[in-house]
This record gives sequence, C-alpha cells and structure tokens, in this order.
Amino acid sequence: MKPLFSFLLIATLILSCKSQPKFDLYDIELGLTKVNSIVPEDAKQKTFKLGKNTGLEYTMVRSEELLNFNGMPLSGILNPDSGRGENGVSFYYNIKDSLISKYNITIFTQKEGKNLLLSLRERLGEPNYYSYMRAADKEKDNFNALIWEDNKNNRLYRLTYGLDETVKATLEVTENDLPIEILNLTGPFGYWESYLEERENRDKPGTYTYQQFVTEQNKIDPNNFYNVLTK
Repeated sequence: MKPLFSFLLIATLILSCKSQPKFDLYDIELGLTKVNSIVPEDAKQKTFKLGKNTGLEYTMVRSEELLNFNGMPLSGILNPDSGRGENGVSFYYNIKDSLISKYNITIFTQKEGKNLLLSLRERLGEPNYYSYMRAADKEKDNFNALIWEDNKNNRLYRLTYGLDETVKATLEVTENDLPIEILNLTGPFGYWESYLEERENRDKPGTYTYQQFVTEQNKIDPNNFYNVLTK
C-alpha cells in the first residue's frame, strides 16, 4: 500500500507543477505590479532612462517566460544565426516605486504577429478603431493600426501591424483614463486623439463611439481623412 501511496503522491505533485499557469502579460495590473517582481534576474534585459530628471525608465526584456499574452506564447526570433529580431517586451515605470505604468510588446516574427492579433480579438472582440495607410488599403481591409478600449478593466490597447514590415506588430498597453496629452496618440492613432477631444465635450461620453464621430465628420466633408483612412 505504501508504494502505491508514494506513487500517487508523486504523480499528484507532477501534475500540479505542470498545471500551474505561466506568467501572462494580460494579467499585469498597471500601477500595482512592480517590474522587479516579474522580471527574473537572469533574464536577457536592458534598462534605459526616459529623458533627463524625469524619474522614469524602462526595461527591455527578451524572455520566453514573460512573452505570453492571454495564454498565447509570443517568443521567437527573426534571424537565429545573428540573434537579431528577437521578440520582446518593454516595461515602463517610475524609478521610485518600480510600479509598471505601461508595457510594449514588439514582434519581429510573422507567426507570432498573427497570433498576437488573434489573441487580442479572442479576448477583446473587434477593435474600436481601424487605421489604413491608403484608401485602397481600406477597401481590402489591410489595416496598419488598431485600438481596443477595455473600459471594464481601464485598459487601452494600441496595435501597429504590418506583416510585410521588419517589425510585424507592436502592442502598447496603458490605462485608458490617462489625459490625452499623456497618451501621446501620434502617427496612425492621431485620428483617435481628435475623437477623444470631441468625446470629452459630450454629455454622455461613454456612449459616443468613434463610428459616430466619423459619421458626423462625413456630414461636414465626405472626403475627410477620418472617412478615407479610418473606420
């Protein structure tokens, strides 16, 4: 009986170890999670200061252990021979408390770029905003940037996407209630900034969608950039 009991005990321990969930970037609590609590000391990492006397810095990490988003593994490398183009994540934080305020996932490999987009759609549904480089790209739904608003968890997800580019995908995750100037909505996200400025002036901003904003702009000028290059 004792050998059987020992066997069952060992089997249970093995299964429990295997069933323990991996670290998942989706589960990071912005403003509460400390960078040194999740980045292993032996991980491949580099830390940089953000400007002079800002008290802010970020740490770039290349780690298979950390590159999981919503259960989707995202580690990979574009050129294993040279070591260039390795997927990674950067954590931004205040030096005083090390609390993560945002993180960026950078993907160089095509498979993981597709998987990141798939994972975002599975978790968050369809985006709130689509951006296109050209009008012809919109006709083919060949987008270069997407936004998801997760109001329940106060998250804003900004994805730049282009499988023909060197960097296939970049995902920036921040809190959604930050001031517009802090969000720094540049490039393909600039039209979203115009929408947020208009939304702030609404009586019920929570029900005002980007699509409503575009419809209103179309009444002023059907050929405006909001209509031609976004949806």
